[in-house]
Formats: sequence, structure tokens, C-alpha cells
Amino acid sequence: MQASVNVSRLATYGLYLRAGSMYSFAGFDVTQCNQNFRLSHSSLLIRFSDATTLAELTVPSSPIPKECFRFRNHSEMLGLANTNTQLPDIIGEITAVKRKFYFA
Repeated sequence: MQASVNVSRLATYGLYLRAGSMYSFAGFDVTQCNQNFRLSHSSLLIRFSDATTLAELTVPSSPIPKECFRFRNHSEMLGLANTNTQLPDIIGEITAVKRKFYFA
């Protein structure tokens, strides 16, 4: 499942994300992925919100070698689409879903 951090939230979350680390996330939104820009088979997209919190896992259950993991911005990810040179991937697990109901 791919994820997205809006440019307005990069200053908030970008400082805490480091290559080679794993994180536990909460308070994010799950939405439909734009089919024209889909980088995985999942039709869903994780989107950071103002309520998103994250904590670095000090003892990851499945460590990722540093040289095999890289953060990319949206344009870099789009540049990889359909090139068959790299396989972009998002590693994560959704453990709970919070629903929001809007009443008119």
C-alpha cells in the first residue's frame, strides 16, 4: 500500500523519518488511490493527517538493510512507474481503523 505526506506536513513529519528505521503510525487516513498514479496493486492509500502520530521502533520485528530502503518524494516515485528498473514498496501493517462520520 502506498503512502502520501502532503507538502504542507513535510516540515512536521520529515524531521522524524530516517532511512533504515521502522515506525509505528497512528491517526492516519486511508483513502482510495488515484488509479492513474498507483504504484502498488492496492487500491488504497495511506495519507498522513494533522492527527497522525509516529514512533520509531527501537527493536523492529523485521529489520530492513539501510542500503535497501530510501525515502522518495512524489515526483521521484512517479518517475519509477512502469520503468521496470526498481520496485517501490511500502512496508507497514494497519492494526486499527477509525471511522469518521459526517452528517449534513
